Amino acid sequence: EIEKAEKKLKKAFEKEITSNEESLDNYKKLTQFNIKSCVKHRDKDKECRQDNDLNGVKSIFNEQKLLKMQINSNEATFNLKHVYDFEMYLNELLARAHIMNDSFQTEMENIFRSCEGCKFEPGPIKTHNQCKLKAQVEYKDKKFPKSAHIIDVLRCQATFPNIERLVQGLEHFTSLIRSPQYSEKFKVVRVKNGFEDAQQGKSDNDNNEITSFNIPQKNKDVRINILFKKDGKSIVGEVQFLLEIVSVFNYKTHPFYEISRQESFIQGSFEIMDKLPFDKQLQIASFNRRDMANLMFYFPNKFRHSSFIHSLGPNGENFISQMANNSNVTYDYANLLFYNGDFFSDEFVQSQLITADENGTYPLMYAVSKQRSIECIKLFVPSNEKSKYSVWNSLNNVKKRMYNIYAYITNEITKCFKKQSCIGLAVRNTNVNVLELLNWLKAEIDKDNWQKFIEIQDINQGLTPLMNALIHQSKLNDDIIQSLIPQNFKENYKFWECKCNEYGVNTFYEKFLFKFQI
Repeated sequence: EIEKAEKKLKKAFEKEITSNEESLDNYKKLTQFNIKSCVKHRDKDKECRQDNDLNGVKSIFNEQKLLKMQINSNEATFNLKHVYDFEMYLNELLARAHIMNDSFQTEMENIFRSCEGCKFEPGPIKTHNQCKLKAQVEYKDKKFPKSAHIIDVLRCQATFPNIERLVQGLEHFTSLIRSPQYSEKFKVVRVKNGFEDAQQGKSDNDNNEITSFNIPQKNKDVRINILFKKDGKSIVGEVQFLLEIVSVFNYKTHPFYEISRQESFIQGSFEIMDKLPFDKQLQIASFNRRDMANLMFYFPNKFRHSSFIHSLGPNGENFISQMANNSNVTYDYANLLFYNGDFFSDEFVQSQLITADENGTYPLMYAVSKQRSIECIKLFVPSNEKSKYSVWNSLNNVKKRMYNIYAYITNEITKCFKKQSCIGLAVRNTNVNVLELLNWLKAEIDKDNWQKFIEIQDINQGLTPLMNALIHQSKLNDDIIQSLIPQNFKENYKFWECKCNEYGVNTFYEKFLFKFQI
């Protein structure tokens, strides 16, 4: 289908170019259009990026700073550079795009309104996934942040009935952009002329002006990237200039090109996978569902022989503890990974589930505070009844402070809880129904230990599970509160009089006691 459409397009182009001598002259002008047609001076060695301009979208951190933070992270699997580039920086770029889009499109529409024969169409802002895929595949070898190479987040299109009008449209646009009215708002930073290669067919011995050009038979257009400045901020957008015959061609072949593009992307992804060692890919995946699923699908035999799964985090956390402490994990792939038998042996999984880190924290303890579903938390429960009882009824004993990477970015230190039970950790989980979670824990933890655990204050902050629940849970009902207070709560004055080291919590706690007349 694509081949048939390309033949029709070539005939339409040939008819358009050769209709008269003036059309051929206009086509010559079109093939010669480049950035020199738009700007007097430019830096030839400077790549077009979103962070080139003083007021562009700048990265807060350089690679060295991110590496330093990565080293101090308590999650060895967390690739900060990867997350910052394709999530945090990219989100900042997209946020700016949404803020500036209306003004950008209005200005562009005003410019093309007086352009004869032009049909102007604003384009949608690129999605996060579109940008992320483009940055990871097309710009994989570019410098950090790779997302800064996405220069078509803002986009619009100008369509013309013939080559003469297209050339006039380009001249009209570049003339206005350089005018006093627009020169303070816009600056051309790149021109990509798809018709430029038409001159490659030219021969010195070819006296026929028509055959001296390659007649296009594929999607050809001119794309001008412009820096748009407003209110002390700037962003690079893209204006696409194309002919009606190309627009029709694009409409008819779009579904087929999408299939072709997906094939190209998959092939490119395989090339990246071949270059990167499996352990590095596993680390970069950061337990993200899609990335982990791809590794499990394409490299199932690599998991058992991976050295990374036997490595420990900064506090001695094994691989499964690191999974449990990561909220990206989802039940579907984790269940297959642990219990399918194709990826890990049952012996390996059970061994890691009953191994605590140097702070006495088991994978299950991490899971009850971080995972997004109770069914996912249950994956981290050992199968052996004796081991299961031991883990449920354990207390961790953190001996040093650990650093959370997001807190590091915001210059805050997250202090680790000392002597925490599964109860104290579970009430901090805001992703699940905490009452349902507590009821399940109550059925697993020894009754005497339950009463002991709900009275324990962590040494670092002095918080009881009830205090933790008050801080972290937005909705507390009587059932939750009843499960977190001792049976002898009426005469247990020590439980109600305990104070914590966390600023503001004591006052909050006193108001709670007064409200419930305790």
